[in-house]
Amino acid sequence: MKPRIGIIPGDPGGIGPELIAKLLADPEVREKADILLIGDRHLFEMGQAQAGAEIEMVACDARKGDWTDIGGLAIHERETIAADDVRLAEGTYANGHSALSNLNCALEMARDGIIDAITFGPFNKAALIEAGLGHEDELHHMAEFLGVEGYISELNTLNGIWTSRVSSHIALKDVAGYITEHRITEAVHLIDRTLRRSGLSRPRLSVAALNPHAQGQGRRGGRDHHHVSRPGADRAEADGIRPRRDRAGRHPVPGDDPGTRHRFRHCRHGQRGCGRHARRLRHRLRYGQPLEFGRLTGPGRRTSPSKSSPCAPTPCC
Repeated sequence: MKPRIGIIPGDPGGIGPELIAKLLADPEVREKADILLIGDRHLFEMGQAQAGAEIEMVACDARKGDWTDIGGLAIHERETIAADDVRLAEGTYANGHSALSNLNCALEMARDGIIDAITFGPFNKAALIEAGLGHEDELHHMAEFLGVEGYISELNTLNGIWTSRVSSHIALKDVAGYITEHRITEAVHLIDRTLRRSGLSRPRLSVAALNPHAQGQGRRGGRDHHHVSRPGADRAEADGIRPRRDRAGRHPVPGDDPGTRHRFRHCRHGQRGCGRHARRLRHRLRYGQPLEFGRLTGPGRRTSPSKSSPCAPTPCC
């Protein structure tokens, strides 16, 4: 049985409609799931024009009967914004209202069992908030809409690597105070449950410390890992989850070395964007084992690699 996926365009003035058109232009993608477009027809047509694609869309009322049996790509048509009111590359109330209205419609369908999952184009959070979102991001809005009371977090996945997080969409200055033992433990449990539901019987997890060099540099890097991250990892371990430890048998692992052969969750806000770590990630995935950028000269000592080394780190952003 194919999954039933509802797709909404996201912000009308953003890249969502074009991305969706490019995605659905691939017949193999459409074969893998029963897809229901939810939103204004002219938004999806605009996206197809931007992408240079042409996809037949068949109108239906997904609330009445089985929409998966119709020929072509099913669309549950709505009228949330006039074509003349769409402002490309702008955050406006009209754009935000359209995105929020289509999101709520898709959430209702998911709640009522009409679809199994929702895919959406990028949102403009400022426009959503202006239109009455009432939360800091769409994730918390979804949780309230669906009555979710437990811990919630975004999960990211790419090429077999999964991350859950403690902080999201908050100011960098507030991150350290936001990270607590309880939140770390909840994030670990969330990704462990999710990986097991996805078919992994024994997920390999790492808890990344807030600071890049958590286990070294004396106390110059801070002691947050000792007072917050480590108790959170210990608590998860006591609950039957075994987060990966570093070579010395300690956890959490440093924030700039989360162990990319493992599924991991991270605390350090924005650390994935650093070019140095992205380069390290690519090499580890390519060769299937951890790579060291420096050669060891003694216990706990490391020298910088040669400038000619193909694995030399790039400047951190």
